[in-house]
Amino acid sequence: MIQSAVIFDMDGLLIDSETVSAKAFNETAESYGLNDVFTVFMSLVGCNEKQHVITLRDALEPDIDSVKFLKDWNDRYQAALATGVPPLLPGALALLTWLESNNIPRALATSSGKIAAEKKLRGNDIYQYFETITTGDDVQVSKPNPTIFLKAAASIQVQPEQALVLEDSENGVRAGVSAGMRVIQVPNLVPPSKELLKLNHEVLESLDSVLLQLKNEHNA
Repeated sequence: MIQSAVIFDMDGLLIDSETVSAKAFNETAESYGLNDVFTVFMSLVGCNEKQHVITLRDALEPDIDSVKFLKDWNDRYQAALATGVPPLLPGALALLTWLESNNIPRALATSSGKIAAEKKLRGNDIYQYFETITTGDDVQVSKPNPTIFLKAAASIQVQPEQALVLEDSENGVRAGVSAGMRVIQVPNLVPPSKELLKLNHEVLESLDSVLLQLKNEHNA
């Protein structure tokens, strides 16, 4: 049976922004003379800015200012967004439309800040599909801490066990599982690790596959 509500991640799940972010990160790393830092980038996916500073401080070479690196990365990212918001990923609109037509509540829980989140959502004309939007500005701790998902569930008045989380990143999956919610992962840049799969969450290849599964559950 389908859960009472669906809580969406945004970047890399609904909107194809992780590829833009990864490109900006790699260009920033190269400007600092760094190579082979993709694993560092992946550890940042799904986290808010406060966690970015901590992770970068621990991961980068001691003589690199993590705050400045983050600013340089963000400046490159924002410059890319200035040319237009990243597009929706395949299946996003169909899934949101179906959930709305079946009166299934939808909340957003994104580590992006409020201004950036609204720009991406409005730019893709999907802002109106969400009853509530919880952003990285609304929590003190980042994914994989479950706080943002618990806050999102409370905002639409559903218990954690009644919510389905849709995520692409490892940090997001861990947060959803820790929140006691059903989690379906739709991987974006990399497949889930063997360690992550030990959480026994569900993994589907696309949002179209998610929609098909939810339709089947709804009609069962």
